[in-house]
Amino acid sequence: MPIHRADGSIIDGGELTQPAYSPDGQPIFVVESLIPGPAGPQGPPGEGFPGEQGATGPMGPQGPPVELPPAVIPNSVLQRVGSNPIFMAPLTLDQILPAFVVSLSGGGSLELGQTVTNPYFTATYSREPAVATLSIDNGYGLDVSGTPTSFTAFTVLQKSELGSSNAVILTANETGGPSKTSTAYFGWYPKVFVGVGSAGSFNESFIHGLTGALASSRGRTFTVTPGVGQKIYYAYPVAFGLATFYVGGFEGGFIEPPTVTSVTNPFGVVLDYYVYESSQDNLGQTTVLVS
Repeated sequence: MPIHRADGSIIDGGELTQPAYSPDGQPIFVVESLIPGPAGPQGPPGEGFPGEQGATGPMGPQGPPVELPPAVIPNSVLQRVGSNPIFMAPLTLDQILPAFVVSLSGGGSLELGQTVTNPYFTATYSREPAVATLSIDNGYGLDVSGTPTSFTAFTVLQKSELGSSNAVILTANETGGPSKTSTAYFGWYPKVFVGVGSAGSFNESFIHGLTGALASSRGRTFTVTPGVGQKIYYAYPVAFGLATFYVGGFEGGFIEPPTVTSVTNPFGVVLDYYVYESSQDNLGQTTVLVS
């Protein structure tokens, strides 16, 4: 019921819960507020079946296109499945099977001015090649697919300059696979000469009488045994520079400066040679290191 003040006005938001009277007979109104107080503690969770999952929300907007430099994935094609970018690249046989391997045998070391005619080569492959081509210094290619494991390069090779070489390159591939290469080299070198002899004039004939070996530098270690009246001699092209000698772990033992002598090899190439002579004779077995 509504609650009235003594002046007859109504008290909003209240409700009479217990009528009573004072000793002098005046009515007393006890009012319980209908305005809610603070919440009490949360009760234990109730029991029941879980509700069903809500529906999937709408798809968000498509993102910007992905740009990838070509060098990252060669020959790749960018596609999109839904909003996911997918990269695709063709597989090669090297990615499915063990790598295709090519090995070329041939070439060799020649003296300056020497000629090699129609050199012969052999080759091995990890699998049968579909195409095989032989070239010299990246020049015209000879198709050797018909006999890929042995073949002749019908050509003439010859060099007369120090440091000269020819690269013979075999390029091969199997069907559906990348090209692979293997290289053999022909190199042209002068000779260096070492030996013992009586002291005398260091002419061309004397140098050719020593033991010669093809070399690309002056450095080497050799052992000789000079007897009575014999000295040690070492000769090599002036282009290799001056040498330092070590005998028994000690530097020296050879006369400085060396003699310079012109030498013509059997193929007509002429070079100036340094000729070094040991300081002493009759040294017996002696090991010399040249640097």
